[in-house]
Amino acid sequence: MGEEQLANEVRYYMLMHHVRRMLRAGLITGEEFTGIGTEARRRYRPVFGGLLAEKDVLEERIGERYRRTDDMGGEGSGQ
Repeated sequence: MGEEQLANEVRYYMLMHHVRRMLRAGLITGEEFTGIGTEARRRYRPVFGGLLAEKDVLEERIGERYRRTDDMGGEGSGQ
């Protein structure tokens, strides 16, 4: 892996770390998270990012489902 590719890999992971925090804080939607991730992979072309992208989307969808049931006082809400 060359120096430029390594720099792009780091940029991608730093960006996605902050985007994930924004998602968890409710500052962005799951759809926005997915769109940002897609654009980040297109821009930075991370070697490992493509491998982890599907995992990120799956985690985001599970979290979205958990937050919806929590808001309704259902399963996962602790009530």
